[in-house]
Amino acid sequence: MSFGYIDTSFLLSILFEDQNYEKSIDCWNELGKKFSSILLEIESRINIYRYFTTQDKEKVWYQEKEKELQELPLEQRLNMILSWELKSFLFL
Repeated sequence: MSFGYIDTSFLLSILFEDQNYEKSIDCWNELGKKFSSILLEIESRINIYRYFTTQDKEKVWYQEKEKELQELPLEQRLNMILSWELKSFLFL
């Protein structure tokens, strides 16, 4: 099983469907377990809101991106690795 660290730029690439979108989706699908900093959701929400306000997007766009963020199949909402998983990962 493969493990992968998900950072904000990677997640936003998927949400904003940027030029690296297809590569990011392929990488996402290849990972068995995903983990990140507890700040990922906060950073993502801030960036979604910032983009929404600076690009004069419609409110519907903002609501769709928030919904997409909530619906991503994230391990533990990507907020933490259970301590036993981390220990088993580090001591394999």
